[in-house]
Amino acid sequence: MPTEVACFFSHYKIWQKIADGNEPALILEDDALLSSDVPNFLCQIQKFDGLEHLSLEVRQRKKLIGSIRQVGVQLGFSRLYQDRTGAAAYILWPSGAKKLVNHACTHGAALADALISNHVGLSSWQATPALAIQSDMAERYSIFCPLKTHSYIQANDSRANYKAVGRQSLYYKARRIMGQLRLAKQSLTHFMHATRQHVPINTDTFTGLSSNEKTPEYPA
Repeated sequence: MPTEVACFFSHYKIWQKIADGNEPALILEDDALLSSDVPNFLCQIQKFDGLEHLSLEVRQRKKLIGSIRQVGVQLGFSRLYQDRTGAAAYILWPSGAKKLVNHACTHGAALADALISNHVGLSSWQATPALAIQSDMAERYSIFCPLKTHSYIQANDSRANYKAVGRQSLYYKARRIMGQLRLAKQSLTHFMHATRQHVPINTDTFTGLSSNEKTPEYPA
């Protein structure tokens, strides 16, 4: 869909800039809600080497993660072996950006979160507790969101492709099966040193407007 392609290229252009530089960058989508701990976390995480991608986000879906490494008081990060939760808030290092750019050039455009999570060669990590959510998840976490948004990507969900007929239907079903097999392989590979779990979130660190204020609607 055009919206999905546009969203991918917005990430891709940033990946190119990071790949050409020497410093990591925080990448945010316009509907990301951030914890007040983010500035402190960004300062602390610079002390660590070997990171290429670090997700700040959570969407009430389990992730396959390793043990926690502390970076400060009640802040840490874990090795992320499997993720399916979006690309609204993440830190990307130049080495990781180069891998994503090369992967996109080789395999073509895809949803940004899918391309990141499916790249098994990427050294990915997860902030623990999570430090960001998308606005559409605010109610589920009992966090007040000052904006009501509507996702055009969700409205044009590519899963509708699985309702196609003939060869097109077989193609999408086969791709889905292969994706599930890759996920199963990752789980088996890391089951000795990682667990599939919900990443916690400290809702007290998320702030917004008073719940009595009127919230305008904007498209995400």
